[in-house]
Amino acid sequence: MALLDRLTRSPLRGMLTSMAGEVADMREQLEDLAESAPQAGAGLAALRQEDVGWRNILGGLNDTDEMDVQVLKDHAVQARALRAMNPIVKRGIVVRNAYIWQQDIIYPEAAQSIVNDPINEAEFFGQEAREELEAAYATEGQYFILADPRKRQVRRIPFSEITGIVTNPEHRSEIWYYRRTYTRTVTDNNGHDKATTVEVYYPSITYKGPYRSRINGVKVDKSKAIEHSRVNSSIGFRYGVPDLLGAVYWARAYKEYLEASYTLGKALARLAFKVSNTSNKGAKAVAARLAGPVDRSEAGSTVALGAGQDLQAINKSGSSVDFEAGTPLAAMVAAALDIPLSVALTDGSAGGRQGAEAALEDPTIKTMNLRRQTHLDSRIRILRYFGVTAAPVWHELDGALLHRRLQSIKLAQDTGMLHDEEVRSEVIRTLSIITDRAVDDIPEPKETPTEVSPGPLSDGTNDSRDNPGGATDA
Repeated sequence: MALLDRLTRSPLRGMLTSMAGEVADMREQLEDLAESAPQAGAGLAALRQEDVGWRNILGGLNDTDEMDVQVLKDHAVQARALRAMNPIVKRGIVVRNAYIWQQDIIYPEAAQSIVNDPINEAEFFGQEAREELEAAYATEGQYFILADPRKRQVRRIPFSEITGIVTNPEHRSEIWYYRRTYTRTVTDNNGHDKATTVEVYYPSITYKGPYRSRINGVKVDKSKAIEHSRVNSSIGFRYGVPDLLGAVYWARAYKEYLEASYTLGKALARLAFKVSNTSNKGAKAVAARLAGPVDRSEAGSTVALGAGQDLQAINKSGSSVDFEAGTPLAAMVAAALDIPLSVALTDGSAGGRQGAEAALEDPTIKTMNLRRQTHLDSRIRILRYFGVTAAPVWHELDGALLHRRLQSIKLAQDTGMLHDEEVRSEVIRTLSIITDRAVDDIPEPKETPTEVSPGPLSDGTNDSRDNPGGATDA
């Protein structure tokens, strides 16, 4: 005890006390860091969004203008929400689908069993699946299809499940493997779910090997492959860029403009009339009269005012409430989706003159044909992976009016440029006629009945006018 007392009274006691104080300070700093971590993460995320399109000043491996994949995934969440809730975005995607899928793809006979498979129809080839894939181009800029050649079936993979890639060392835009991280949920006989996280690499559908068995300890499943279809990409990019990447902010701006204009208009509607008085006593009297309860059935009733008092409607001409002034904001959304403004707003008066709107039809048709080719190329790659060598056929959209196209077909036949079978095929396709007859089943020409002509009704003179009912040389 005497030794312990001497130690505690020695300089050692001061050292222990100082160390305890430093530990307490470090503990407080650690708590401060823990509290500020979420805010710091949000701040870093905001800074990363501001870095889109900028290049690393130091160069090196990150010396590229490619958009960060996490930025694309974060944007996809916002874009999908806009597609569901924003009327202009929803309308634009629906119109794009109406343009793109208005004609069916003609698949070769060898592909019919693949196309008609119920799983494949629900995941890729059916109408609902096709619309969702086009919407994925708009919200995410790409889609991923897992192809199983043994079952000859395809499955869609969400963008969020793609957590890594392996690229060609010589060409970074050529992807060899995709890492998929997903949750596998198994339900037992008692109805309890057991979830496990699974990581696996799949080769690209265009990669021909040699294949690895593992990458960084993660298994490579060589029995399947991933088809990655992307849009709006650039040289050196490994991922696509969504159509709505720039439109998200303009869609929000247009929504906020309408909300602000509605709020201002509603506020002004609360003040419909003003009462003028020449004295404070008269103002108080009118205030007391108007402060009483108002019967809703008293529309058009009268008000009694004293001398020097006047009741006038408030002039709202300078209120600056103009809903149409926000149209340029909506035009940015329509431009991002490559559709005319009047179509996006379902307003025939929007966007200017009718001639200018009609002039946009041809560029819109050509834009949709480009997107259709992207869809078609993706289907060709999948069918070739399944061993189908014959390519499907998808006729291009034609912006010409129906009767003009029929006239063009008839002119080509009359000039000998088209055979009768080709004419029949084009007419059936143009008019969307459903028939079981073969293309070469040309109808027999109908004979025109010969009738005795009554001759001209006039001989070219004025006898019919000068001598009504009289005989003429006709």
